[in-house]
Amino acid sequence: MYGHIGKQEVHLSFVGKDITCKVKTATSHERAFVLRNTAIKFFFRALNSLGLEKVKIGVISVLLFPTDYDKTRITLLKDSFAGTILDVETENESILKQITKAGFIAYNREELGQFIDEESIPLQGLFDEPGVLNQTIKEFARRNGIDLMADSQTLQSRLEGVSNDYSNTEMLYKSVTGANLLSKERTKKSFLFAPMSIVVPAYNANKTIAYVLAAIDSQDLTTRDKQKIQVIVIDDGSKVPVQEIIRDTKYSFDLNVVRLEKNQGLSNARNIGLSICHHGTVLFMDADILLSKTYLYEHNIRNQVIPNALFVSFRKNIGFDDPLLNLSTMKRGIENPNAIDDSRVFNQAKKEQAGWGDANINDRLIELLDDTNYFKNYNYGNAVGVYDLPGVVSGHNISLRRENALSVRGFSTEFQGWGLEDKHFAAKVVSQGNYVNPVLNSSVYHIGYGPRGGDQDRKINELNKNYEAYQKLLQEGWY
Repeated sequence: MYGHIGKQEVHLSFVGKDITCKVKTATSHERAFVLRNTAIKFFFRALNSLGLEKVKIGVISVLLFPTDYDKTRITLLKDSFAGTILDVETENESILKQITKAGFIAYNREELGQFIDEESIPLQGLFDEPGVLNQTIKEFARRNGIDLMADSQTLQSRLEGVSNDYSNTEMLYKSVTGANLLSKERTKKSFLFAPMSIVVPAYNANKTIAYVLAAIDSQDLTTRDKQKIQVIVIDDGSKVPVQEIIRDTKYSFDLNVVRLEKNQGLSNARNIGLSICHHGTVLFMDADILLSKTYLYEHNIRNQVIPNALFVSFRKNIGFDDPLLNLSTMKRGIENPNAIDDSRVFNQAKKEQAGWGDANINDRLIELLDDTNYFKNYNYGNAVGVYDLPGVVSGHNISLRRENALSVRGFSTEFQGWGLEDKHFAAKVVSQGNYVNPVLNSSVYHIGYGPRGGDQDRKINELNKNYEAYQKLLQEGWY
């Protein structure tokens, strides 16, 4: 956005979910500052009161790509005033030669400016007469997860104001990767793997943790890519320390094991892991989940291209007698299951959902993925049976950009025992304008060995208490 306050030029641009403002004075001095996401609309009002009434607006998609070269930054600007621009900052001459060889025409910034005719861009009002923010700005904010809601709103009201129609990001993803976001086919390995962190809370997971780590180590990635992976295992007071189970095993990735002497619960363990993540993308997974060999690459590419989404894969349940549980076999990597039995695909109301309202009566059958058009039809707080949009997010495997997890302060420790800490986390993330995207071409296996918190009755009691805590938190602020 471009406008004037008196003789001062004002340039506004969104960087991630923040707004960067540059003010150029008549004496050519330039001042720049960045405003955090939660106060953006109020900042617009302040500028409007100072005299910024009309602005020129251009909507440009900016994609940042990681490289394996030092001092190199590659940025793609789609649909700019001068068309699609590949902005390359590097000291590596071979990179510039490769880009030129690919057919790109090189311009410096001064030459590029000659192609932009600012006068041809019409002026628009920053606010309309009743004081409502410009609709182009609001629509851009909604699509890109930029928060324009008032902080005074409850979490419930914020959820009722968001839509999960991620069609726009589908088009963006295809234009960048050439692949369909919802494809069941494997994405071609033509993109660099960005560094990512994996957080694995482990409580008495001595029967499964070695398999979990082996499945990560057997991902279909190069050795160099695996070295970009940080795995953080939070040993949450296990009777048999995780370090004793895996002490003689070597992995291709960077492994950190943090031992807690007393069990403090999933939320606390995940938050500790989040606090020591090194990388921009984070995967939360349980200590009884086996990743198929394409999982990390598929989630990695999606998080690179789409900054405002939470990605979920579906699961197949297996027992300890499954032939898949063989460390020697697992070294070749685990193929995607031929079928999945995830409750988010096909579900029937059952006892452990008691207390979730009348949606469970008469053993209601739900085909959730189909009924919601791959979650796109979750709009403005609607639900299918017991499942609203946050309800389709299961903590056994979710990936997102680390900044999005940190912006909602991680997982709430209000929940004790089994259930709903992941739903509340998702509610906060969704209320900040992030989509929930299913990943259909990479699934996981869940090693099922009964409730970890005790018998089934205890598990149901924990769920009901956590449901009461969740309902209370919905009436509070998202933070």
